[in-house]
Amino acid sequence: MKAAIFTVACLMGLACAAPTEKRWPSKANLITPSTLSQYYVSSGKIDYKRADGKVAKPSSAGDMTTLITFSMPTESNGKTCSLGFYLDYSTSSLSGSKLLDVYTSNAPAPGARASWGPGNQRNLPYGRFELTGYRDATWKADVAHPGSSFPCPKGEAGFEVVGVYDNDSVEWSGAVSGLYLTWA
Repeated sequence: MKAAIFTVACLMGLACAAPTEKRWPSKANLITPSTLSQYYVSSGKIDYKRADGKVAKPSSAGDMTTLITFSMPTESNGKTCSLGFYLDYSTSSLSGSKLLDVYTSNAPAPGARASWGPGNQRNLPYGRFELTGYRDATWKADVAHPGSSFPCPKGEAGFEVVGVYDNDSVEWSGAVSGLYLTWA
């Protein structure tokens, strides 16, 4: 639909510049993921180094979460980090509760696997994001959210994004949106 409107406007001479796509938020010291991997909860399968993130409950392949790895810059050592989640309008889809839980991971995804024993390495709950549309998510106020301020990890840091209720689906392009870190 957007493409059709653009084409008509261009043909009428009203606008021929390419539409601009909203990307990651403009924030100081923003770190985007180095690796996205889709995790299949029932089998432990890891689809490693995906271009997209996906959380689905239920899905035809069983519940899916996204394992996220950040390569931390040395400049963030000793600083305070915070997590954010952004959805880009043109590359994302959203249905269900519009809530995502974020957990730290004991270890980043180790690579493509048919199964990952002893499991997804889910560790500490870091908060619940409320996705209120295609923009920066907000922390759900009635759920503790230590992910809003914590000591920056060193090296590689792993997180997992999980749907909250039984009929949730969130998909995003890792090139322009998803979980991100900032540090100060």
